[in-house]
Amino acid sequence: QRSDFRGLQFCTETGVLNLGQAHSEVAMNIGKKLATLSLENAIATSEEDKEMIRLFVLQKMGSFEGINGNLRSHIYNALKTCRDHIESDFGSMLHSLENSMAED
Repeated sequence: QRSDFRGLQFCTETGVLNLGQAHSEVAMNIGKKLATLSLENAIATSEEDKEMIRLFVLQKMGSFEGINGNLRSHIYNALKTCRDHIESDFGSMLHSLENSMAED
């Protein structure tokens, strides 16, 4: 594995979720979808592709529950990072407002 490998990254139009860059609404929508996602119910372009994917998942993860759990774990950690960034941004904004009110 490469030393600069960062693992699964959730990239959006508004930024990388794992880095706390995505908008909160985008982050929430991704989290809601992945909370109930069942990869075993995914649709493939052909039955041959679906079987190839199924076998790969079983070989690498042991079960679909394993890959679903792994994916949920990644999104959980990404959402926590996003939340921390949002809370920090709000804290800075509120602090600035408090300071400006004290000056008035």
